[in-house]
Amino acid sequence: MKNFTAFLLGGLFIMIANLIFAQCKDRKPFYELETECAKKHSDPSYLLDGQQYRAVIKGKENAEFYLTFYGGNLYRVAACSDVGGSVVYTVKDDPQGNVLYTNSSQQYAPFWDLEFSSTVNCKIEASFAPDVFKASADSTSVEGCTVLIIGYKQK
Repeated sequence: MKNFTAFLLGGLFIMIANLIFAQCKDRKPFYELETECAKKHSDPSYLLDGQQYRAVIKGKENAEFYLTFYGGNLYRVAACSDVGGSVVYTVKDDPQGNVLYTNSSQQYAPFWDLEFSSTVNCKIEASFAPDVFKASADSTSVEGCTVLIIGYKQK
């Protein structure tokens, strides 16, 4: 019975370790990518919204994140990945799907400041920019972690 209990605890430990370290390149945990992204692209005048926007993207897939932007606030959206290229992100109002902003028209800027005069529910779609696939003959073989950092401040 002791061996069985030890086996179960060992299996549980391995499962938890896999969740903590996710599937990022070189087994780097998501929080390290978020920390690097925040240091590089955030501004201390913005407060982080406290949510985690994380995804593992494979090939030309995209990740979707749902959130509410409140009127009267200025938001900074920053996107980073561990694959060494740009991240395309598009902010759409939800459920209509109207594009409010996309960084593809801004040379894949890693961050952008958005201002909202009224509260709006949004969906942010994130995917790898075309520059990510230049080094790979097979776009489906590209896989990596992507994070969004979203901060806000009142105008």
